Amino acid sequence: AMEPAFVQDMVDEAQRRLPSLRATELVNLAKTLLQIGQASPFLLENLAEHGDKVLPQMSQKELTSFLRSLSGLGLTSASSSGKALFRQAASKATRQLLRSKDDRRYSLKSSDLACLSRVFARAAAATGPLADKYQASAETPAELREAINAFLQAAVEEARQRLDEFQASPACLVGVLWAASECKVKCESLMKATIAVLLPSDAGGCDNNLQRLQLPELAELAKALTHLGVEQVELYKALADVAVACMQEANNAGPPEEHLVPAAELLSLLATVGISGSVLASTTADKVLSVLDQADTEIKLPAWVIARCIAGLALSVPVGRILSALKLLARAATARAVELLPEERALIFWSLSLQGCYEEFFEAVLEQTPWTLWAPKLQDELVISGNGYVPSPKLVALCQVHLADLALRIEGGGDRAGLSAAQRSHVVEAAQVMARIRPEIPAEAEPISQALISMDLLPSLGSSTPEGLPLSIRVSSSSIRGSGASTVSIEVDRPGDLLFDIDSGKAHRFLPTALRRRLLWCLGYTVVVLPWYEVNCCDNEQLVALLRARLAEVTPPRPRFSSAGGGQSKLQEADERNRVSSAEASGNSSSSVSSWQAMRPPPGLEGSEALPGLTG
Repeated sequence: AMEPAFVQDMVDEAQRRLPSLRATELVNLAKTLLQIGQASPFLLENLAEHGDKVLPQMSQKELTSFLRSLSGLGLTSASSSGKALFRQAASKATRQLLRSKDDRRYSLKSSDLACLSRVFARAAAATGPLADKYQASAETPAELREAINAFLQAAVEEARQRLDEFQASPACLVGVLWAASECKVKCESLMKATIAVLLPSDAGGCDNNLQRLQLPELAELAKALTHLGVEQVELYKALADVAVACMQEANNAGPPEEHLVPAAELLSLLATVGISGSVLASTTADKVLSVLDQADTEIKLPAWVIARCIAGLALSVPVGRILSALKLLARAATARAVELLPEERALIFWSLSLQGCYEEFFEAVLEQTPWTLWAPKLQDELVISGNGYVPSPKLVALCQVHLADLALRIEGGGDRAGLSAAQRSHVVEAAQVMARIRPEIPAEAEPISQALISMDLLPSLGSSTPEGLPLSIRVSSSSIRGSGASTVSIEVDRPGDLLFDIDSGKAHRFLPTALRRRLLWCLGYTVVVLPWYEVNCCDNEQLVALLRARLAEVTPPRPRFSSAGGGQSKLQEADERNRVSSAEASGNSSSSVSSWQAMRPPPGLEGSEALPGLTG
């Protein structure tokens, strides 16, 4: 390793000579800086600014190398110089691609085509390790977006025409597909061709090109497939199997983040299409344990890697190794808290809450993060899109903090510190804003409401609790004769509320759904869950009978969550005799370590258990 002083002297000298460097020298400098991992916003701005001037003198090979280096150092379109550089580079690469249609001497190598596609897609996203220091705007400039999309459209067509050549380098094919899907460039035909190349229908057993991909490329493929709405369980199963094999073969080769980040991202992506991979999750947890479970106190993972790993593992079914890995990751995050962005902190809080894993990270970081200053005007966090509003990442993060704070106070024990009154009021308001633009109203709400009205019950759609938790179909307990129950929330289990484990063949509760329902349960609400397939096969008369049967099982209210002095909260003691019936569905993580365990929701419909009748 180079001495820091030597590296700094070299960077200072490079800054001094930068204005006089020729194209080839500039390319070599950028490559050197990438190799030693030296980057700063000021240095990148100067490199991009000078690169924009000498770009016409660069060969195609030099252009690809230069852009790869700057992208690896963190340059995106969030930089003013980056905008100009990427726009000019995309236009030049597009002209060469179009020229190659008449003269193949100008065609790009498959590796260069994939590299440029990835670089431009990352540039358009305006995200990266240094994006926050550029004060990035949410929107990519229209001229840059047009230039990048024009290149990607040409790249997709080029890849389709050279499909035979790309079969020898499937990773390049995946790179073009991923970049096109990220930028919403039409690529359905390329997607179908890619699947046929990677997993041909006539391939027997494990003989397929999918095995030639590395973990980062597998994550790219999964992201493209999920973005494009592919729902082929066999394909995702094969993809997860190859990822597990890559993890097992990797051992200790290379930095651990090279394996952990794509594996964790793959777990998160699978969850978005209703799939979980228990073997991949366990393998990832084992890797985390091998990296962090050491005698020394050195944290060997960057902060952003810790956040990604927590987010990926937290969506998995809670078992011993996964919970142990999450606890170690939480402690590592506490040590690296100062390096975490607010949105990364919010993601960690929410993810740990899913598993009921309330480590010291909560008390060390939750209140210390200035949420009210980070996103002071909630209405500014709504973006108009189509016929409605889309929440910004900041609004999503505040809603995650809201759930985590509420879960900590309920499940983490009565004396656990959460947010201050002002911070709590802010995140509750954020949750209420989110509930207004994205109400928890199931598609089956209309027939259920009609059936309830036939029963002389008055349903309310899209309401929420005073704590900011949304209710699907609210029915007041006073309108249910003979029942001393609390307010009832009738919910419909949709396919998206379940995860199918491709390894065990069983279905499990989607943990974000489980978190909300178990918090409602602990707050004293009665949650009655109807499977979508039962609702859809009923006419009004049958639905009325089904609702009567389910509501007849409603029990008297449980002790409610109550606020204590000083802003802290606790649960009143539960009476075991008042346990809710199995008809009241609520998710639960078996790892909670508080008095809430004494009144956990009934077995059979918890997040950690297989759901009866839904196994493969």
